[in-house]
Amino acid sequence: MYLTSYVAFGLYLVWAYVPDAVFHDLGITYYPHQYWALIIPIWLMTFVWFIFVAFMSYNLMNTPPLDSYMCITDDHANTMEAPPPLENRPSDWMPELHDLPIGLVNTLLYMPTDESLEEKEEERDALMPLRQFQSPVTGWTKDTVGLATAHAL
Repeated sequence: MYLTSYVAFGLYLVWAYVPDAVFHDLGITYYPHQYWALIIPIWLMTFVWFIFVAFMSYNLMNTPPLDSYMCITDDHANTMEAPPPLENRPSDWMPELHDLPIGLVNTLLYMPTDESLEEKEEERDALMPLRQFQSPVTGWTKDTVGLATAHAL
């Protein structure tokens, strides 16, 4: 198998790089155009990337949404319940191991806090002067939203 693949690759390289005159001198006149030596590998690599993207797209289409109950649980799941009140707990009380609901996990991981929103607003306000420019030719001021206003010279 290895020997056959090496021989086939060698024939491919000879076919791709040897000029047509050499083949005609050897009496070989019926062979594909050398154009195909370039196109076949390009098609194969394009096909590989297409299969990769198609497979990923197919898997993403079949994945339930993040807040779906089907994502992480089944009939044997030990879902989280409210812990007993503090006064009813013994001094060596340890919470039991349980599964967290996906909605709670997503809320804790991805929900912005008030502090993070304030930081983003401060960053945006600090960058506001940099987000505008004035055209030296027309004297128009354009901001990032795309609104153009006449600038008094």
